[in-house]
Amino acid sequence: MNSRKMTYLADLYSYIKNIGDKAVLSNKQIIIWGYSKGGAFVRRLLEEYDQRIRIAYIIDDCMQIPADFSPKLYRSTILEYIDGSRYILLSTIKDYLKVEKYAGEFGFISEQNMFDVRSRIGVSYIDFLQIKNDRLDFAYVTVKERPDIYSQPNVAISTPFEGVYVDKLFNDISILEEKISFLDYGCGKGQILFYAHVWGLDNVKGIEFVPEIADQANLNMKELNIPAHVICNDARAITDIDDVNVFFFNNPFLGDIFETVIDNIEKSAIRNPRRIHIVYLNPRCHRIVIKNGIFKLDRQLYIDAGDPLANFYINEA
Repeated sequence: MNSRKMTYLADLYSYIKNIGDKAVLSNKQIIIWGYSKGGAFVRRLLEEYDQRIRIAYIIDDCMQIPADFSPKLYRSTILEYIDGSRYILLSTIKDYLKVEKYAGEFGFISEQNMFDVRSRIGVSYIDFLQIKNDRLDFAYVTVKERPDIYSQPNVAISTPFEGVYVDKLFNDISILEEKISFLDYGCGKGQILFYAHVWGLDNVKGIEFVPEIADQANLNMKELNIPAHVICNDARAITDIDDVNVFFFNNPFLGDIFETVIDNIEKSAIRNPRRIHIVYLNPRCHRIVIKNGIFKLDRQLYIDAGDPLANFYINEA
């Protein structure tokens, strides 16, 4: 594990280690209650920590998952059929009191063999940071909160990217080049910039056109001592990009906005010939990227998220 991860996430890994060691030493299996976001995140952390840890059951009273999902998904009534003394139950849902009350009928005792994991580490790396530091605010700005933003032409509604999928994506991004200069278009409050920094990228910056959101992103970076800067501007106006070799998009905009930005990147590639990568999540404008033949689709990464594809493009330099 890299040192930057430990700088920001040491307490998270310590908590997971304590639970994992407890399960292994007592020869108990794990039950995760609540799979969406938090459960998947906790499962990956546990399995990454110690492969001897066995996830026996996943409980979710809302989700529907195909029958071949492993381990199988169960409703909470599965507790009626098992011996609670053989398991450790980890709750990742908001209503821990519901879990505590129901599971308590089957031998689960809070802080002994049942833990409110969500309140301790959240449902993602970012969530964990916000639990530890209430001055941080990485929350996505929703359509309901700011309809004025999303009503503008060609501003897209991107799917929040977090939790279990981060490692898979940034493990790949971090090895694209020996030295990476990274620019995130439509960076919001800086979540992706945090991940880029933690995964070892040294030259990181973002563009955000809403002033108060850009301000919060810069405050987040300052609070975390991350040397990343967010420029508040229309993405189409940013042409001083000849030092950048990895451009990141999480579907921030469409149509003529996206087309102009890609045109700016293509002109930069001509002005300063170099190998350039475009990483594009939820790639709704794929044809615009490849239209002029300067960039080609190198590969696709399936990240199992709400919008599952991450396209990796490269130029022909």
